[in-house]
Amino acid sequence: LLLGVAQNSTNPAESAEAWEIIGLAASQTGNVADAILYLKRGLSAYDPFSHQGATVKWMIGIAQWTLQGERGNAIASWQDAIEKFEYNRLMADRANNKEKRDWYAGVIETLKEALAMMQSERLGL
Repeated sequence: LLLGVAQNSTNPAESAEAWEIIGLAASQTGNVADAILYLKRGLSAYDPFSHQGATVKWMIGIAQWTLQGERGNAIASWQDAIEKFEYNRLMADRANNKEKRDWYAGVIETLKEALAMMQSERLGL
């Protein structure tokens, strides 16, 4: 059902969200390579610097960490997601939205810590 929505919807956000859900399901069932492909399809339908785009980019990185040959891509995906969240923090700051700005600042700190932890655990850095 979701595949039909993803492929046939005329609403890009709806299509992107459907691909995101399909990718998450594929990842949860151990089909990580396909999960990455589905998530990338979802990502392509979102505004590149949107909150959703940043979230999907992070999800792609999570899947990539599980594949031995994808760890360099996982780092790049997570760094890209962090940059996208930093952009959203900046936009919230410019809009004088302190609550949103602070939320993004906290998330960014958590994501940077997660990246450092994964690099240490998986790569010995």
